[in-house]
Amino acid sequence: MLALGLHATLPWHPLATHLPTTTYPPPLPTHTVRGVPSELFLGHPQPMEWLDFTHRLPYTSTRTCRYRARSAGHLDGLHMHLVVELDELTSIDAYRERTTWTCTYVRLFDAAHGGIWLAAGALIECVCRVDAAAHRPTYAIAVHVAHDGDASSLRHVADCSWSGDG
Repeated sequence: MLALGLHATLPWHPLATHLPTTTYPPPLPTHTVRGVPSELFLGHPQPMEWLDFTHRLPYTSTRTCRYRARSAGHLDGLHMHLVVELDELTSIDAYRERTTWTCTYVRLFDAAHGGIWLAAGALIECVCRVDAAAHRPTYAIAVHVAHDGDASSLRHVADCSWSGDG
């Protein structure tokens, strides 16, 4: 089984000034990252996409990830990493281990905006859509926030999308 972890991060970290940007063109500013301390994550990682290679893979999928901000901070981007489960005992986690895979940070708001301030307990919802029907799969994530933590008050705050495998 293959899982792509997705979680919100604080907007800035001293390492950020040293992170090279990838070759993605704007408007999707992404950074290849390693070693971001987990204390900077607003929420715990969740699977954005599960692929079970022992079965026929779906052409399209939608998955909703919900996070409770575990501490106050600015939401300005998403941290994604790959987790491969080989069996019940063996897995490879590109965030926790040094592998040839890197983690990706997607900035949702420009640096001047600074992101959205969230208190601890705020609700963050990411609706992740994958269309793998074409040769280059497309990914889209819609981000919603409820400052008061109540799902009925979720409001749309950002979108990001890209095509290709990474």
